[in-house]
Amino acid sequence: EPTFESLSTLVLDFQLSYKQCDHDLVKVYLGLPFPSGLHSVDPIKWRVLKQELTDEWAKKVDKYSKDCNWVREYHLSTGGLPEPYNGTTKEPKAAVPKNKKRRRKKKKKKAVDEPADEEYDPEKYTEDDEVLGSDSEDESGCESDGAVVASDGG
Repeated sequence: EPTFESLSTLVLDFQLSYKQCDHDLVKVYLGLPFPSGLHSVDPIKWRVLKQELTDEWAKKVDKYSKDCNWVREYHLSTGGLPEPYNGTTKEPKAAVPKNKKRRRKKKKKKAVDEPADEEYDPEKYTEDDEVLGSDSEDESGCESDGAVVASDGG
């Protein structure tokens, strides 16, 4: 049965197990301790600390392991989480320089009422023009839609 000195050593063991399978563990979520009663109706809070495994992650995980019991009590009495764990103390994102802001391209809307470039001229089409498909159901098994293609006389 494995025993670990701290929560960070448990996470480190988990991270090394991932490495053995050629995977990288990028972040972990830590929740509140489970209620002690077998038939407890207290809700389980699964995600209290989201910790990316970058510099000094072990110190933050071990600090949380020391704080988790009073964080649980705080959550049970208030319904919320104390300041270091409630997500309000996130590090600010790096500002994008003004000249580097991303701009969305505007999509051109197709005008519905715009007239076609060339208007339909019935005189242009004659009975001698080729018809797509067949005029009879016998040859193709389908009804003809009467589509007409203009020929340029060639």
